[in-house]
Amino acid sequence: MGIRKCFTKLSDLAHLVLGMLAGILLRFPMCVLISFLIVVTFLIYQMVEPEEPAEGCCDLVEFMYGFVLGFTMGLLSNSL
Repeated sequence: MGIRKCFTKLSDLAHLVLGMLAGILLRFPMCVLISFLIVVTFLIYQMVEPEEPAEGCCDLVEFMYGFVLGFTMGLLSNSL
């Protein structure tokens, strides 16, 4: 399984949305801790979950795509 197999299940969309939430919350000073806890919880969950390493890598890629997208959306919303 390679990286091109990402975004094939509903849970993959959940990883993207969770990353977006963490990225957006990072832009608000009162929510930085919540964003940090989301990221740490996701990383711990991925380390503990029994699945093949390629699938875990895809999950991380999906989360990071969402995080970057959410952070960018937060930057754009502050500049408007």
